[in-house]
This record gives sequence, structure tokens and C-alpha cells, in this order.
Amino acid sequence: MMKNILIAVLGVAVVALAVVVVLQWGGEDKTGGDSPPPTHGPVPPTTTTTQPPPPPPPELPTSVTNKLPELKRGDTERIPSEADGPQEITSIFEAKAKGTYAKWGGAADADLYYLLKLVATTKVESKEESESGKVRVEEIRSFHEATEVIKPANVSPRVDLSTVPLDQIESTGLLLGGLISVLGAPDLGDALSTAVSDFRDQVESLDGLEGKPVIDFLQQFGIDVKEILDKPVEDYLNGLMDKVHSHVNAVQGKSYRFVYWTDKEGEPLRVRYENVDHSPISLEEQNVLNYVNLFIDCHVLPDMSKKPGESWTVGASAVASMFGAIADGTCVGDVTMRRGNDTPDHYWDIAIEPATITLVEDKRPIGNVKIDGGKAKGDPRRAVLRELQINGHGKLRKHETETKLWFYDFVTKIEGDCEFRSTLLPRREE
Repeated sequence: MMKNILIAVLGVAVVALAVVVVLQWGGEDKTGGDSPPPTHGPVPPTTTTTQPPPPPPPELPTSVTNKLPELKRGDTERIPSEADGPQEITSIFEAKAKGTYAKWGGAADADLYYLLKLVATTKVESKEESESGKVRVEEIRSFHEATEVIKPANVSPRVDLSTVPLDQIESTGLLLGGLISVLGAPDLGDALSTAVSDFRDQVESLDGLEGKPVIDFLQQFGIDVKEILDKPVEDYLNGLMDKVHSHVNAVQGKSYRFVYWTDKEGEPLRVRYENVDHSPISLEEQNVLNYVNLFIDCHVLPDMSKKPGESWTVGASAVASMFGAIADGTCVGDVTMRRGNDTPDHYWDIAIEPATITLVEDKRPIGNVKIDGGKAKGDPRRAVLRELQINGHGKLRKHETETKLWFYDFVTKIEGDCEFRSTLLPRREE
């Protein structure tokens, strides 16, 4: 959830750093402009190497099959039947975040606003359940609106030397200086060691400086960072917006057929989805459709036996899946819900108690989400949700180490804090 938000927007720093690195280490013209270097003697004949064509893009599937949690006896009765009319479902996820992306000695701090909104109509076409527990349900889901907005603001670059192995680099320089001295050139060895120490001191003087002092420092060496960065950063942000919007917008205006089935009681439920026109399903579409589950209410609400004042626990992944494509990664933990007194219109009044959910990636915790509380409305006729709202805040602390130049360990840091609100609006029969 937070992971996608922070990684995407705060990656602006990588563009800036890449340009500066190229300028300092690879941008100097060694040959005097566009002129070819001088040659001596006969010029060897020029040979042309034919590059093989790029591999074709992977073939997209026309249907995708996933596994879902198993059903309980009677769960099929809780979903609409083919005689019921279409129902509209609206889910909204909204977040405000502050984050940092740091890599290769640079970092960018930024504020972020994120909005995800999906409006879909669901219609059950057929529903079957046998005495042995065999289930088959067919649903058509049409997405009328699919919006994803991400707005970065106050992007501020700075120097962060904690991502660079300065100790390793200095040790290598001092070691080379010592070897040169031993091999018979003590003056050169001492000069190299002194230069390495001076460079370390000069670099460390930049640590923590904000964008303007760093830009002013580089301008002393003829490097106009602002002029060089404006266009790449603008292109990066435009590309980022296009990528974000296509992630969800790919399903807008389209309809899909979902077939849920299990061969016997106790087996995991399986689901297969496809475009109603049988066209290939893009990766962007799959990122949204993989979270669709007609039976999700069955994992969030128990049966109708719960009395006012009684509580139950729900797995964090089930709650996250209620809001679709933001449920990225693995969520570990439980959320407690408690039934209160019924509302005047005879719905269950459900309170969602504070809870902490751990975010896990590659079996390692990378952050947590603290649910401050929430509320829900349950329909006792089928024990399904009609409304859900959750408020909370989260933290992400992800550090990755990458070995470059044989043995230098460079660190990438992604850190962020956010406040969010998730809302599932009432289902309405058309």
C-alpha cells in the first residue's frame, strides 16, 4: 500500500543523482567535441555488426486463474442470486504522506497526496452449490470509473552520505597509497593518501546540505545542475503520472467475467477471470483484477449468530483486499470488529478497534500500519457489508544493500509516514 506510493514518487531523486554522476564521471569530452581522435598509421577497415532483434514481448493471457480462501457452508447463500439486480460498489483509498528516497549519496524528501477510486457494478449470472460442497458462481463486473491520482509536492534534494560506503572507499585509497610507497614511490604514495583523506573531508562537509547549497557548490566547477535537471525531472514526473494512471485506468469502461468454483467442501476457492470480449488481459488490468473477490464479505463478517457486544477477529489481508489494488505485499496481523446496537434501519452497527498490522516483504518486516479505528454497517439479511470506513497511519522503513564495483556496498533507503482513510460506500441496487 504505502510501499507503491513512496517508491514511485520519491524516485525523483534517482533521476537527479544519475544526471550528476554522469556529468562528473562520464560527461567530460575527452576528444575535443564531435571531432574524432587523431589516428596514426593506416586506418583499419570499418566493420558493421548486425544486432539481433529484441525479443518479442511476452504474450498476454486471455484468462487468469487464482486461488482464494476456502468457503464455509452457507457462504454461497450470502451473495446475490441471479434474480437480484446489479449492485454498485464504490471503494476509495486516500492518503497523505511524507517520505524520503535516498541512493548513491543523494536523497529527496517530498510530500505526497494519493487517491484511488473504483466504481463498479456487479451482477451474478448463475449460482450453484451441491450437497457435497461443490460450488460454481459466475459474475459479470463492469468498471464505470477507475481513477488513481498521485501528486508530489515540496520535493527537496539533499546529500545523504549514509548510502555511500565512504569508509570502504577511503580504506581502498589508503591501501593503494601504502602499496605504491612499498613498491618504491613513497612521494606518490603519500600524495595519493593525502588526496584521499582531503577528498573524504570535503565530501563529508556536504552531508545533510539541502538542494540549493549543493547546487551552488557544483556551480563552482561549472556544473549548472538546475538547468540540466529541469528537463529530466519533468520528463520523469510526466512518465510517472502516465504509469500511475494506466495502473488502474486500464479497467475503466470494461467488463469482465469472473467464475468462482470449488470441487468439494474444504478446498480453496478458485477464480478465473477474462474480458467479456475475450481480448488479452494486460498486466495493468491484472494488477486490479487479482484483488476482486465476490466472497470477501464472508471473510470479514461472521455468520448471523453474533449478538450485540460480541467481537471477532479478521485477518489483515482480508481487510486490505476490501480496497483492491492498494493491497500490495503481505500484511500480517489481526483486526478486531465488535457488533454494537442495531441502527434505526435495522443494520448492524460495527466498530473496528485500533490494531497494528505489519508489512512484510521477502519475509522481512519493512513497516507497519496502525489502524486508529473505523466503523462498518452490516446487512443482517445476508451478513454482508453495506459500508466500511477505516482511518489510520503507517510507517515504512526499507533499506536495501547492493554491491557495486566488486565489493563496495551501496545502500538504498525508502522511508515514509502517512495518514490514510479507506471507504467502502454503500452498495446500491440499480
